[in-house]
Amino acid sequence: MRSGVLQRRGAVIRILATASAFALSACVSSPPSRFYTLTPSAPAAAATGISGISSVSSPAAVIDIESVGVPAQVARNQLVVRAGETRVEVLEDERWASPLSDEIRSALSIAATQQLGGLNTRLSEDKGAASIYRVTVDVQRFESWPGSRVVVDAIWTVRSPGEAGARLTCRSTVVEPVAAGYEALVDGHRRALTTIARQLAATVRTLASPAAESTMVPSRHSSISLPTVQCPAPATHVEQHAMAASASSAARMGLAR
Repeated sequence: MRSGVLQRRGAVIRILATASAFALSACVSSPPSRFYTLTPSAPAAAATGISGISSVSSPAAVIDIESVGVPAQVARNQLVVRAGETRVEVLEDERWASPLSDEIRSALSIAATQQLGGLNTRLSEDKGAASIYRVTVDVQRFESWPGSRVVVDAIWTVRSPGEAGARLTCRSTVVEPVAAGYEALVDGHRRALTTIARQLAATVRTLASPAAESTMVPSRHSSISLPTVQCPAPATHVEQHAMAASASSAARMGLAR
């Protein structure tokens, strides 16, 4: 009887050992995570004239991007890609190097700073070397279509310097075609954010220009003067890209038939 108990106990031990070996093998064979960033490398930033700390020979406008909001669907460490009109995939092994809102903020800050040729840092406020234009960004859409396109749709608000500074709220919708691969997908988002940063910087430059000061008009609700500055023209290539993608899809279906 004792022999039967020992045999059963030995069988249980062997089963547990086998299960542990399988689990360990699965852990060892799982692919490593890859991390992506929307900001350029330091050499690339230096090559384009971007510097973390710099001085400007004459007073310049400084953009302070205070906050960036992103849709809940993509507010996670993993990359989220579209697999259809109503389905998304969360890529466990493809991840952002930092929270997506921080990645977007850094990308916009660097690109806008490059456009202005100035400095985007909160330290400038302490130095009082430039006029601080405060910006908030609310990303409405951050879509990733692998091997096809990326879409970034953002509402951004610029507040002029001073406690009673004027506010200007605009919307940018950018579509960028991308090749296959996740690196191409991330690079497409970086290009889209660069386009938005270019529009943002152009708006701030106009607000800060002497011409804007000379065209200031009274506000309806107060005696504060507001510059007559228009938002950038909406991107007209969005619909064109969608039509081209639809035509391409229809052509593929026709060939398949």
